[in-house]
Amino acid sequence: MTRILWRRRAARTPALVPLVLLIATAALAMAPVAYAATPAALPEAYWWRRAIPPSLAMEPLHALTGPVGVASAVEWAPIYDGPHASRVRQDVATARFVAESGEWRWGAELEQGSAIGVGGESEWNARLATPSATTGAFGVARAGLRGAFAASIASWGGHVGGAVSARVRAAPGVEGAVCWSRHIAGGSVFARWDDNGIAGVVDAAGTWMEERGRAAVSVRLPASTVATVRIETFGRTPQAPEASEWLERRLLWRAEGLSLEGRGRTGRWSADYASGHGREGLRVEREGAPYARADAPIHSSDLTVEWDPATVAIRLRAWAGTWSQGARGNIAMWPFDPLLGLVGTHRVAHAEASLTHRGFSVDRGGSADRFLDAGVALWRLSPKADYASWRATFFGIGREDESSGESDVQAITLIGLRAALQVRAGAARVRIEGIQWLPIRIEREEEARGGGGGSGGGVFGSGDSGGTSTGGSIVRVSITPI
Repeated sequence: MTRILWRRRAARTPALVPLVLLIATAALAMAPVAYAATPAALPEAYWWRRAIPPSLAMEPLHALTGPVGVASAVEWAPIYDGPHASRVRQDVATARFVAESGEWRWGAELEQGSAIGVGGESEWNARLATPSATTGAFGVARAGLRGAFAASIASWGGHVGGAVSARVRAAPGVEGAVCWSRHIAGGSVFARWDDNGIAGVVDAAGTWMEERGRAAVSVRLPASTVATVRIETFGRTPQAPEASEWLERRLLWRAEGLSLEGRGRTGRWSADYASGHGREGLRVEREGAPYARADAPIHSSDLTVEWDPATVAIRLRAWAGTWSQGARGNIAMWPFDPLLGLVGTHRVAHAEASLTHRGFSVDRGGSADRFLDAGVALWRLSPKADYASWRATFFGIGREDESSGESDVQAITLIGLRAALQVRAGAARVRIEGIQWLPIRIEREEEARGGGGGSGGGVFGSGDSGGTSTGGSIVRVSITPI
């Protein structure tokens, strides 16, 4: 969340770094918001949520077991705005209606969201976006003595998908839950660079099938403790090409998790651990012939511990996690220079990125009807990133125009501030919440060597040339029935 500066081991600026960094941009900006364990580079702690908001299109039972009536929510997140028009943003707005009749519930939902990650507009540009689109969903649910079942059907851009979820009491103190969804999604990719006077442009859009699954078993243990074991999967499969320039996104992801929660004399407590691994890829083809591809294995793990003391109206939370990705990409020159294409010339780029982080927060707890809610957090992130790029000539036998570099940022310390106002308006609760992350220290490699450094100018910027950076903001507005 601060501008990363690169120490180059070659004087020339890399020509194909945008292609490889698109993988990281995708993981950062287009993470599925309905699941906690995802290949997202941005940790869940950034969003500072008490719970992940349910989606009728993906988790119908969770969405339909909430309060009956009309609810709406808007989340606006300018995650990063930096020099040369680089930015990462994510916005979503939801409206839902839920009604009940006996043991049956039914509901409808409209959701509009978009996400974009732009790598800059200087001598190279990289952009991956999920366009603004409206998803409409309708679902029904039925609850009984032994459990509940729900199903929904959803439409996105004329494509129809669906989801089913169920919860069953298998035995006294034992409960199982499953959820599965399948939908069509889409996005676009754009990259521009100059390779020794050869102008390269990739501009493509595509659609893919997204399939999510979750299974969990909860067991009630002694001392008012509940243990839950869960497995989650998330996959993307590209659809058949519908245009001459076509984008394919692939993903295979699996995560396992264990959570414990209980209540005692000292208050309520919970602990959650999740670990996931998978592989994500991009491919661009022209007239059915692929010419650009990037592939990246991804791994992440997170641990979160919370405690709500019984005697004080606060909530304490501590977390730690890791995320890593190694991207490999190449692009053929034949779409941009037929002569180079005849001898199999292509540009290659490799990039490694990782993030280790830990932090804690203190929130004002107590009644859900409290007028003012606030919190403060301290978060330390240790990012690492490096790249290497070269042009492979004569069918990959030769190598020229080599360049490489690495980030000089060793650690970033952020302070987070959260404030929310909540009022009752008739039979509804209106909540306005704002979150801002601010850097209080940026440790660079020169500082570690005794050469100075520290925090820079701007909200998220360094004091170097190229402009300042802003971001780290989240605004939420919600109206829920009481």
